[in-house]
Amino acid sequence: MRTKKIPSLVLIGVLTLGVLVGAKVYAATINSQMSKDVLMTETNKQIVQQVLSKEEINDGISREKAVEIMKEALEKYFNEKVDGKNLSNDIRPVYEENGKVAEWIVYWRDEPLSENWELKDTSTLYGGSVDVKTEKITHIGALNGDRNRKAQKVTIKEIKELSVNFIKQNKLIGNMEDIKLIGEYKWGSNNKLTQLVFSYGKGMTDYIYITIDLVNKKVCDFSGGTLDPQNTKIIE
Repeated sequence: MRTKKIPSLVLIGVLTLGVLVGAKVYAATINSQMSKDVLMTETNKQIVQQVLSKEEINDGISREKAVEIMKEALEKYFNEKVDGKNLSNDIRPVYEENGKVAEWIVYWRDEPLSENWELKDTSTLYGGSVDVKTEKITHIGALNGDRNRKAQKVTIKEIKELSVNFIKQNKLIGNMEDIKLIGEYKWGSNNKLTQLVFSYGKGMTDYIYITIDLVNKKVCDFSGGTLDPQNTKIIE
């Protein structure tokens, strides 16, 4: 049965693409059981975002390395080659509460975000975050400003299949047998983006967020983490 109610932690997954750039504080709860290539940050880590003026971070990978990793990942997962021309960048370190660097946020965009973090249909935005220790992608997304049309009419079954195929093709999680769809959240201009939340693993407490561009009917963003099983409900 489908329900509009989603766990409070699911809203953290909405802190994707431009939303994360403007956030002061966010929880990065990335599951350690995911693929060795992506999404391997420490679980339930509270991260406080701060900005430093210096270009290099001694405790982890450099700014330049983080940019290189993000560009390679954007091409790998979304076939987007980002050269940075005609785009402004937002590249900054993120810190744990103990003051140690946890991640690099790396974004390119064509225009500033609005005060309410709304993305225009023509907004171009690429990027995500990289763990400074493991050099792994913890979140990534790509919107290339081609949403200035009506969203396609799709069923929950269709976008679930699209999401699951993306997860399989990119080997984002190890075991696909117990994956369950537990939430859906529409956002963006005129609800042209929708985010599906899947739970899996022992106790169904691991999750992965997949965001779908409903205009172009394709995956445009993903990240992962953990959930309280008491707050989850299968919607299909």
